[in-house]
Amino acid sequence: MTIRLPIANKRAFHRIYQKYLSSKTLNFQSENSTRVVSFYDEKIDNFANQPIRPVTLEKLLQFGTPPLTQSQLLSSARYTQTELPQRLARRVQQFQKLPYIVGINPHLSSVYHLYYNSFEAISSFPRIETENQLNDFREMIDNLVKSHAGVIPSLAQGFLECQKYISEDSIASFLDDMIRSRIGIRLIAEQHLALHMEQPNWVGVIQKNLCPKTLFTTTAKTVDQICQINYGATPSIIFNGYDDCTFHYVPVHLEYIACELLKNAYRATVEFANKHKIENYPPIELTISADSGLLGIRIRDRGGGMPSSNLKDIFKYSYTTETQKSNHGCKPFVQRSCSSDTMGSIFDLQAILNMQACIGGPMAGLGYGLPMTKLYVEYFGGQFHLQTIDGYGTDAFLVLKSIDEQAYQTQI
Repeated sequence: MTIRLPIANKRAFHRIYQKYLSSKTLNFQSENSTRVVSFYDEKIDNFANQPIRPVTLEKLLQFGTPPLTQSQLLSSARYTQTELPQRLARRVQQFQKLPYIVGINPHLSSVYHLYYNSFEAISSFPRIETENQLNDFREMIDNLVKSHAGVIPSLAQGFLECQKYISEDSIASFLDDMIRSRIGIRLIAEQHLALHMEQPNWVGVIQKNLCPKTLFTTTAKTVDQICQINYGATPSIIFNGYDDCTFHYVPVHLEYIACELLKNAYRATVEFANKHKIENYPPIELTISADSGLLGIRIRDRGGGMPSSNLKDIFKYSYTTETQKSNHGCKPFVQRSCSSDTMGSIFDLQAILNMQACIGGPMAGLGYGLPMTKLYVEYFGGQFHLQTIDGYGTDAFLVLKSIDEQAYQTQI
C-alpha cells in the first residue's frame, strides 16, 4: 500500500532532509513550529527551569556528624530529595538539546534514559515522613548511585562514534558541564548515604585525616598488579618529602586522580624501557609537600616524555596514546586487564574496579583520564599541570586545597 503525503508535508520533509544533508543533524522542529510537549517533558522543563540554589559544603555538613538522630537524617533526606531533581532535570534537558542523530546513539541514549529514570524516581518519591520511607529513600539513592557507575565510558564511546556529527568544541562543552554536574550530584547523594554510617575522623564523604602517602601506596599496589598482568614487569615507586602529613579531602576523588596519574607513569616507564632495551626500569618518584592548608604532589617518571606539540591536546577528550595499539588488537591498559579470563586476575583487579566504580569505571584508552583528572583537581580549587621533556620523562604537579572550614563555602 502506498501512502501519499500532502504536498505541504512533502515539502516539509524535503526541507528537513536537505537540512540534514547539509548539517548532518536532524531537528524536526521548524522555526515556526510549536513543540508538542508530553507531561513528562513538561515536568522535566518545570524542574530544569527552576533556579538552582547554591549548595555549599557547609550546607551539606549542617546535618552534623554521625551518629545522627532520626530527625537529622530526615532533614538530610528531604534536602537531598529537593536538590537532586533540578540537577538531574538539567542534565536530561542537556541531552535533549543534542542533535537528533547524536542523541539516538545507543550509548548516549542509554545514559539519557538513566538520568531520566533517576529524575523520575526521585521527583516522584513521596515527601519523606516515616522511618520506613527514610529507609526506602536511602536504598533508592544507593541503587541510583551504583547504576550510574558506567556513565563515563558510555559517554566516551557514544561521542567517539558520533564525532563526525558534532563539533569537538560542542562535545567538550557538553562533557565539561556533564562531569562537573555529575561530581556535584554524587557528592549530594553520597553525603546523605554517608550520614547513615558512623566512621571515626569522617564528616560524611570527607575524611579529616587523609594521608596522601597511604592512599598513593594502596593505589600503586593496584596499578602495579595491572602493569604486571599487561607487561610481565613493573617499575618501583619511591616516596619523598612529608610522608606523614594529612589533610581533609574526599578520598574517592584523590583515588581517581592517583590511579590515572600512576597508570600513565607506569605505562610510559615500561614501554619506553622496553623500546630502548633498558633492563632496569627507572623508579617512579612521588614527592609530597604540605603548607598552610595546601598539599603539593609531584609524580616524576622517566618514561620518555612527549613532544611539546602534544601538550596542547592532552586535556582534550578522546585524545589518547592508546589509539594506535587498540586498532591493532591490543586492548587499552586497564580495559585489557579487566577483561582477563583468568580467575586470579579477576580477584586481583577487584580493588581497582571498586575504586573506579564511583567515578565511572575503567577508562584507559578512551582519552578521558587526564581531562577528568583536571576537573576533579580543580573542583575544590586545586591546580594540575604537566611538565615534560621529550625523550626523557614527565612531571605531573598537583596542588590540592585541604577541605576544611576555609573551603566550606565551595559551591557544588
